[in-house]
Amino acid sequence: ALAQGVPFLEVDVRNGADGTLFIFHDGSLKKGNFFLPQELEGRRVQELTQSERESVRLDQWGAIHVPTFKEALDVISENKMTALQVDLKGESDKLLQSVIDFLKQEKKLSRAVIQLQSPELVTKIRAKEPNVRILARCKDIAQVDQAIAARVEFIELERWATAEAIA
Repeated sequence: ALAQGVPFLEVDVRNGADGTLFIFHDGSLKKGNFFLPQELEGRRVQELTQSERESVRLDQWGAIHVPTFKEALDVISENKMTALQVDLKGESDKLLQSVIDFLKQEKKLSRAVIQLQSPELVTKIRAKEPNVRILARCKDIAQVDQAIAARVEFIELERWATAEAIA
């Protein structure tokens, strides 16, 4: 994807029990989908510490682990054309602020686009953090209008696309 110049790589970000931000789509660990120690089977992945997550393998050879958000940022760091499209799993205020604080700390705020579904959260974050890049996932034309008013960079028409929405 990086070699082809894809502008966004969508990643699901979660916050671990120890505060480490990591990339993972599923909420729980199920044997068969992953290679993991038996004591971790069925646990919620965000309840694990970083060291426990490191024992989870995503391939049968044990080479691929659950990546941290920092590792994902490091992967794209040399490619100036690609940014991470951050899907906040749970979309909590705490997770959102953790992601923003981490991006600021790493001086990589411009390398991520925060994907938000809540129009209220879009407006709140835009007012509080004007330099955060936002993708608003809109479900109807009223949300599109709110996103435009909040001056977001990107709008996704979530599961609907009508002539009215496109216009």
